[in-house]
Amino acid sequence: DSFASELGTEFHVRLEAPHVVDMGRQVWAGVVTRGPGGSSLSATFKESATFRFQDDAGEAVLRYCQVIPDGVLLFMPSYGLLDKLMTRWKSTGLWSRLEGVKTVVVEGREAGKGFEDAMARYYAAVRSGKGGLFLAVCRGKASEGIDFANEHARGVILLGIPFPAVKDTKVRLKKEYNDAGSGPASGRPPSQRLLSGDAWYSQQAFRALNQAVGRCIRHKYDWGAIILLDERFRGPGRQQQLSRWVRAAVKVHEDFDSSVSELATFCKTLTADPPRAPPPPPPQPQPPPPTAAAAAAAAAAKQSKEAAAGGCGEKKATPFAAALAAAATDEWSPLVTTAGTGATSGAAAWSRAARPGRAVGGNKKGAMDLQYEEDVVEPAPALRGATPAQQHQQDLKGA
Repeated sequence: DSFASELGTEFHVRLEAPHVVDMGRQVWAGVVTRGPGGSSLSATFKESATFRFQDDAGEAVLRYCQVIPDGVLLFMPSYGLLDKLMTRWKSTGLWSRLEGVKTVVVEGREAGKGFEDAMARYYAAVRSGKGGLFLAVCRGKASEGIDFANEHARGVILLGIPFPAVKDTKVRLKKEYNDAGSGPASGRPPSQRLLSGDAWYSQQAFRALNQAVGRCIRHKYDWGAIILLDERFRGPGRQQQLSRWVRAAVKVHEDFDSSVSELATFCKTLTADPPRAPPPPPPQPQPPPPTAAAAAAAAAAKQSKEAAAGGCGEKKATPFAAALAAAATDEWSPLVTTAGTGATSGAAAWSRAARPGRAVGGNKKGAMDLQYEEDVVEPAPALRGATPAQQHQQDLKGA
């Protein structure tokens, strides 16, 4: 909708495609509204600053890491919240408990070699069998540009909703601009009215969130869990903004322990019996090689067919080639036209004179002066099939 309104055009064809995976078997998607301590989880700016939220969120992440194998991605709305949680978890000992379950790797603020080193440590932790927990932020490089396929993302946890910074000047001005162009007072036709400022603001958040959610399932035979760890995901309006492929699979869990139990069963089942590509089709049976008799019969049939077609098979020797062959055997080359003159010699040229080193008609290069096939003149009908001696006698009579 935002593209259509801001570009001033309508998209008459819109498509939201389903996923290629079996959503009922390969994806576990849940909204978890409460933490292990029973308190509501809401990663708003005010609530996320409390120790109660920070401790409950940390315990929830730890419990999920204990049942999800291999790699787990934890996405947060901002680096500010990431820093708060890291500081609190290290001070309470939760960080050490997380390290005991999985190797914890943190996405840095700057891209480049630091990010590459972090990714290398995370991949190594997954390969080691212990598994890794990668802490990152929405709109960061890990959330949008990295392919975490298979064991590199068996679980994706979204802690909070990544709304843009509401006090940012650009965000504030954009909301005001959209509000001014969204209602009837804007003077725009209905098809060109903008989204309201709040609608645009919410859309930006879920666009980034859906990018992070998509890190989980990367191909048809992949599987994993998507955990939306915030009570605000409970509402149908919020879930409607999720990508279509995951929307129908989302289940709301009001009890934390039940979510862990269901997730553990899901992971055990898929680990024991993962989706597999079907085996390749068996090779087509090849015909047996032909026997010697069959090969000879096929060759004879081919020759007969070529003969019936007028000799289209083996190419016949041209008159020019025949003349050269006769010259090579010291025979006569009758009725040869000397190139460049257009005149035909009555007695023809001696073939031995046509060999290299012997000139014909003053050709000092020592080669027979025949350059083109069209220079060869067919003998008269009376001479066809005659011996060289008979041809010579006929030439003398003609002279």
